[in-house]
Amino acid sequence: ALPALLLLGFAQAFSLNFYAIVLFGILLSLVSLFLLFQAMTEDVASKWKWTLLPLLSAFLFAPATLSTYEFEISALADGLFYLGFSFGIWSLLSYPGRLSGILGMLTGGLVASWSLGRGPLCWPVFLFLLFWLGEKKGAAYLLWLLGAILATLPYVYFLVLHPIPGQDQAFLHFPKFVFLA
Repeated sequence: ALPALLLLGFAQAFSLNFYAIVLFGILLSLVSLFLLFQAMTEDVASKWKWTLLPLLSAFLFAPATLSTYEFEISALADGLFYLGFSFGIWSLLSYPGRLSGILGMLTGGLVASWSLGRGPLCWPVFLFLLFWLGEKKGAAYLLWLLGAILATLPYVYFLVLHPIPGQDQAFLHFPKFVFLA
């Protein structure tokens, strides 16, 4: 939903200029790269810190994902997903145990989830980070649960409760196994 709304804004502002949209998607991915870099290198010695940047950039700009930047909607969707996911990670690692870190996780997770189909997969990562950082407040886990529910509501509504007629829903049916004796 978010990439389509952003695409409407680009249609109004730039007459759907291909280069403006793709460059904006690349810019979103670059911001994500630097958020992840800052979050992961806070405790690393300064002389070794920069060795992680090529590894992270290879993760975001791998040859298998370069075709993402050939199309407008996929550049926006992936850029928004990476931005939301990395902002959530950055918030939790930069502000551990604080409400601002949890709210950043919620914001980033919702942006990631409402931008791309793999977005809801960031919520288990956020839960792992909460455990790993030693979060002891139950409110943090309740806010995580609220965010995960809000993030997956559109998927449950449109794929399970009110599916589009004629849409293939083979993924909703469990496979029927035949056991031969």
